[in-house]
Amino acid sequence: MDRIIGGIIVALLFCGIGFLFARIGYCFFRDRSRQKHRCLARTRGTIVGIQRMPIKTSRRRRMCYFPVYEYTVNGQVLRVELQFGTTRCLYHIGDGVNVRYDASQPDCSYLEGYQEDHTSAMGCLIAGVLSMVCGVFVLAMVCLV
Repeated sequence: MDRIIGGIIVALLFCGIGFLFARIGYCFFRDRSRQKHRCLARTRGTIVGIQRMPIKTSRRRRMCYFPVYEYTVNGQVLRVELQFGTTRCLYHIGDGVNVRYDASQPDCSYLEGYQEDHTSAMGCLIAGVLSMVCGVFVLAMVCLV
């Protein structure tokens, strides 16, 4: 009986952790899709900063770059610090960029043509799904024994 309860707890942990990871990946892709449909107005902006964060890979240390841009809508200057970056620095401070924004909510925007690395979001989605599948497998094995 203790073995069955332990197996159920392990299975639920796998499923719970997997769900959290899958949700992070799914929300990233869902939010990007919604943003593209919402932000139809255009303006020009400027890269005002580039935040750097070191990342360690199995082979070497690399940098991840997060552009910071400003744009003006109705006389109001809006500043955006991107939360997802790239491993290549795509911009330089002072570069002009095309910004898409939501006319009814101007602080909702994105850089036109900017392709952040989807690797981490895809990794979360895949790891989450695999973890949930393992959880279901463990639960099936416990119930069949």
